[in-house]
Amino acid sequence: MFDIGVLLAQQSPQAPSNLRIITGSTPPPPPPPPPPPGTGSLGDWPMAGATLQRTSNSVANVSTVSGVAWYRPIEAFISGTTQLITSGGRVYVATAKGLVVLSAEDGSVVCRLDTELPVATPTVDAGVVYVPGFDRTLYALNAANCAVNWRFLGAGAGFSANPLVTGGRVYIGGRDGRFYALDASSGGWHGPLPPKDPSCSRLHTITACSTSPRWTCTATR
Repeated sequence: MFDIGVLLAQQSPQAPSNLRIITGSTPPPPPPPPPPPGTGSLGDWPMAGATLQRTSNSVANVSTVSGVAWYRPIEAFISGTTQLITSGGRVYVATAKGLVVLSAEDGSVVCRLDTELPVATPTVDAGVVYVPGFDRTLYALNAANCAVNWRFLGAGAGFSANPLVTGGRVYIGGRDGRFYALDASSGGWHGPLPPKDPSCSRLHTITACSTSPRWTCTATR
């Protein structure tokens, strides 16, 4: 038996019926400039939490959205913890059998990556979608056609976290207890941070230019 997921899309926002025009001698203030790319701009949600700071904030106005524009049955199970990723007019859906990429306009399938084990919420950055897999693989795909740019196979366990992409690197925590820093263009390994010592609690501070950890250690009780 297969678990069937259904993806629903709502219609485009319509002008609110209670819109009022207020006249006066003082012109209204100009609208704020759009946020920079990669920060949930123009309604995109390119990573878990929408922004690098995981603010879950987007400038998209959904107050007048109503009705279903399209729906798409998905044959593989979709976890309740999965976030739908939207970028460049496409919707990226992580499932128990891989990644499915849909057109945001009509729900048609753009491309897909089929896997034996589940994948977690991906991140889209600069035309590349980074897909963490439970099969110990981090995939970097062309965001438009799902062609594989590179695979990272050096983890000791699978990935279930959402990748963070900044400064030309991909940062992700693995289920092996390690934190990985990879070159975003090639998947080259900048080295993992050491696994958590069971005798202490560590706090790692990572910067975009270095993977050297600073940490404090206190005995666990």
